[in-house]
Amino acid sequence: MSDSSSRIAPRIETESRRADRLVASAAVDAELEALPTEVLRPGGRVTTLGLAIGGVAVLILGLGALEVGNFVADEFRRAVWLGWLTLVIAVSGFGLILAAIGHELRGLASLEAVDRLRAELNGKDAVARHRAARRWVSMLPAAVGERQA
Repeated sequence: MSDSSSRIAPRIETESRRADRLVASAAVDAELEALPTEVLRPGGRVTTLGLAIGGVAVLILGLGALEVGNFVADEFRRAVWLGWLTLVIAVSGFGLILAAIGHELRGLASLEAVDRLRAELNGKDAVARHRAARRWVSMLPAAVGERQA
């Protein structure tokens, strides 16, 4: 068989010092606190509920416009002056509805711009924060002047 002197003896290596404890440092704590805590919403800008509400609104306004169009045509058949009066009333009503929708969409766009500005002001990039602060301050005198006028 084999000679016992030719065998390699096992070797055990030991560390001369104790291993460091796994304790979180202040830098790790700061990094953990800097992580975003907000919940991200999956999907795009339009939700399913928004699509459904938009579809209902299009159907209501569209079918309403068709019905009003038929009513205006019937009024023109009765008398020309009655048709014109009905047309003016219908156009005024739908114009006011569309103006209100446009007003709300402009308001939502303004809120989105404010959210972007707030995110830039709270960001970590000092140059972007400074630029956002300057842009915000440059808008202030214009807004104050508009209110006083």
